[in-house]
This record gives sequence, structure tokens and C-alpha cells, in this order.
Amino acid sequence: MEDDGIGDERPLDDERLRRLRVNCARLVELVDVQSGLLEDMMSVGCITAQQRQAVTEMTTSSAEKNRKLLDILTRRSVAHYNEFLSCLRRNGQAFIANVLQHGAGQKQHVALLIYFVLLHDISEVNRIIQ
Repeated sequence: MEDDGIGDERPLDDERLRRLRVNCARLVELVDVQSGLLEDMMSVGCITAQQRQAVTEMTTSSAEKNRKLLDILTRRSVAHYNEFLSCLRRNGQAFIANVLQHGAGQKQHVALLIYFVLLHDISEVNRIIQ
């Protein structure tokens, strides 16, 4: 994963898929699709209008919308994945992008938890970590 993958239309490699899978539980709670992220992703061709609509029209929780978005990403290309990381950064979610790009050790998982605490109440945090 040394190249930036820009213009790379290959399917996601095992390492990128592993990072999505390993971090999935946290990502579904942390990614904020209401921040303009989906519109940004669509504007750069990371997702299609139909995929955006499939996520936004869901009447379930934000976590389920995020799960749908992550499921869509697993079937996109390396270039789309890298655009997703750029979109996260542009929409105030750079820390999530960094974890997905470089992996997360113990220190990053603690920082993700702190980030989540800042966005949600403590009862939600306790529910997730148990």
C-alpha cells in the first residue's frame, strides 16, 4: 500500500478490506454521514447518486446508514477508497481517515474512544465498549 492509489481502479486489496473490517464496529458509530460527507463523496465520484440515495433514504439508525456505506465501499475500487479518505478529511473526520489509512494501534483506539465521547453521551460510550 505504498502508492496513493489515485486512479487505481483495482478492487480493494486485502489490507484495505482488513482495515475496514477490523474497525467496522467503531466506524459505524463514528462516521458522520450528515456532515456533507455523502454529497462530497458523490461529487468526486466515490459513490453514485443511487448509492447516496440508498444510504440517505434508510429510516434506520445512523449506525445502520454507516454500515451500508461501508458495505458499498468494500465493493468499490482502490481509487474510490482513497477518495473516501479524502472526503473524510474534508468533512472534519480526518482522524477516522488516518486510522483507515495507517491502521490503528492501542493509542489510536483510545483516541477514537475519546473522539466518540466528545460526540456522544457517556451512556452510548459504555454501551459500545461493553
